[in-house]
Amino acid sequence: MSLIALTGVPGTGKSTIAGVLRGRGETVYDLNELVNEHGLILGTDRRRGSKEVDLKALGRLVKELDVEGQRIYLEGHLSHLLPVDKAIILRCHPEVLRKRLLARGWSASKVRENLEAEAMGIITQECLDALLECSEIDVSNIKPMDVVSSVSRIARSKRIIKRYMPGKIDYFEEILKWY
Repeated sequence: MSLIALTGVPGTGKSTIAGVLRGRGETVYDLNELVNEHGLILGTDRRRGSKEVDLKALGRLVKELDVEGQRIYLEGHLSHLLPVDKAIILRCHPEVLRKRLLARGWSASKVRENLEAEAMGIITQECLDALLECSEIDVSNIKPMDVVSSVSRIARSKRIIKRYMPGKIDYFEEILKWY
């Protein structure tokens, strides 16, 4: 069995890619749906306007999804914090991401928080800190079907593919433009 985190900050295309994977017959779980269906919301972070999720309970639930020999994708920006075999991180240039998040009607502070997280590579760093096998795909200017092809290639691979090694995508310089 292989549990694969399909992760990235909001707006990087996780749901779009997950939808295409489902359409191809892959098993994909939306973590937001699992959290809501199983009542795993502990509360709300009022300052940030986000839900606080019971990650321990979600981790136990994810382990129950274990099906021998089946590849399972877990789609969500918290998926890499769960007991997964590998993480595929969708990355997006902050200016492209800004447009996507503003189109969702997000507040300036929420947009800024997510742009900073993306520019600093927070999710990649969390994966590396957890010693999790991870790969990065820059989705800024490529078609969803090309992203799906890369995701599938990474998911099937027994090793990290050099092209997708973490650290090759670096948006940190973008932060300097903001201050």
